[in-house]
Amino acid sequence: MIALQAAAYYDVTGEQLDLIPTVSYAAGVPTCLIATYLIESRGLKTGVKIGAYLTGIGGLLCCLSTFPKISDHIPKFYQYWMAVIGQGITGVACPFISGVPTKISQHWFPDRQRTMATTLLGMSYPLGIVLGQGMTPALVQHPSDIPYMNIAFFIPAFIGTILGIFVVRKNLPDTPPSASEEQQRQQESINMKK
Repeated sequence: MIALQAAAYYDVTGEQLDLIPTVSYAAGVPTCLIATYLIESRGLKTGVKIGAYLTGIGGLLCCLSTFPKISDHIPKFYQYWMAVIGQGITGVACPFISGVPTKISQHWFPDRQRTMATTLLGMSYPLGIVLGQGMTPALVQHPSDIPYMNIAFFIPAFIGTILGIFVVRKNLPDTPPSASEEQQRQQESINMKK
């Protein structure tokens, strides 16, 4: 139902519309290795900031592609490709964010809380997908509702972008949350001196 409304809004076929979610997933696959390397070598803060910027830019591009009054001056063909490119950018951002739960639980939580922290943080991504899939039918009844859906999806992306850019300030807490984390930091310090 939603796909039909979106295809009608963008004036594309169903196959062309399928490119929007497909490009998001496809863009994330090769980025996984780059994201893992950057998070491991540069730290959690760098990974979160890259993911936040990319999420904000991709979400903004999708939102602007259909934003009321602005979209009146953009042909449907360009709106469609803005949405495809925006989804591609958010797809690139995804591995930077999805790699975060284990790093956060490893460095910010004591041993007895790590499993719960990893589970809760790891479940946030699928929970967001479920909520998005659940509320989309309520938001989109007609093709003219697509801009409001894009605005509704951009709001949490914007909040996450702001939090990622301005709130995440450190790779590690000032004091290790556990003895194992303290031991790991000491070992890393010794390795850096060699």
